Amino acid sequence: MKLRQIRNGNARFGFTLIELLIVITILAILASLSIAAVMKVLENKAVANTKTDISEFSNGLSRLKADLGGVKYLPSKLVLYRNKQYPATPSTDEANSQAWLEAAFGRYIFSNSVDWDGGYTSSNGPFVLEGHKCLVFYLGGIPDKSSNNCLGFSSDPTNPSNFSVTGRKGPYVAFKSNRLVRDANGFFSYNDAFDSYGSSPKPYAYFSCGHSGNDYQATDCASLGVAPYSFGSQYVNPKGFQIISAGKDQLFGAGGSNWNPASGTTDANGLDDYSNFSRVRLGTAP
Repeated sequence: MKLRQIRNGNARFGFTLIELLIVITILAILASLSIAAVMKVLENKAVANTKTDISEFSNGLSRLKADLGGVKYLPSKLVLYRNKQYPATPSTDEANSQAWLEAAFGRYIFSNSVDWDGGYTSSNGPFVLEGHKCLVFYLGGIPDKSSNNCLGFSSDPTNPSNFSVTGRKGPYVAFKSNRLVRDANGFFSYNDAFDSYGSSPKPYAYFSCGHSGNDYQATDCASLGVAPYSFGSQYVNPKGFQIISAGKDQLFGAGGSNWNPASGTTDANGLDDYSNFSRVRLGTAP
C-alpha cells in the first residue's frame, strides 16, 4: 500500500487501481475455492446417504420377508384392488399380484376390502405400482392419507389396512418425509439422496426377480426409463433384487447388459449411478 499526497496537502492511505484489482481477484479465487469445497462436501454427503439408504432398504426388505412368513420374493410390480375383485380373466400381472398377496398376508386377505392407498381415494382400483412405488410400499406399508408418512401393515390377518386392532408390521425404514413423493392415488415413491441436484429428482428404482430366480422384468420401472442390469445372459443378483440410484446427474443409465462387474458401465447416464450390487459407482471398476 502506498502513501499518496492529495491536493489539500493531507496524506492518507489508499489502494491504487492495480492493487484493488489484485485484491478482488484474490477474493474471487478464495470464494470459488470455498464454494467448490462446500459442493464437494455436499456431494460426499449425498453419496454416503445414498449408500446408507440402499443398505437400509436391503435390510428392511429382509425383515419384511421374514415377517410375511418367509415369502420367496417381493415383486417389483403389483396390481392392487381395494374391493378384492380381481377380473375373472386376470392379466399376468394381476394374477401374479393376487397370488403373491395371498402368500404374503394369508388366505383371508380377500375376505374384506383393503384400503391399500390408506383411504386416499375412493377408487376401487386397479392401483398399478411399478418397482419404485413397490419399494416404498413394502418398506413403509400403507400410506398415511393425511401426511407424507407410512403406517406399516396391520396385524389383522384379514385386512392389512385395519389399524383399529393392536399390532402392526413395519414400517421397516424411517423415510424422510420431504423425499417421499405421492402419486394421484396416494402411493409414494422415494427420491434418492441426490434430490437437491438438478431440476428433476429421481426415486430409487427397484427390480425383483420372480419365481425362477433369473426372470427380472425390464418394464417394472418403465416410467423411469431404466431396466435391470445383466452381465451376458445372466441378470445381476439372480434370486435377489436390484436397487438403483440415478446419481448426481439424476439421469438413470439404461440398464440392460451394459455393466461389467470388472470394469463398470460405459453408459454416459449411468456412470454416476449407485446400486446394491456394486460398492462403487456403476461407472467405476470395483
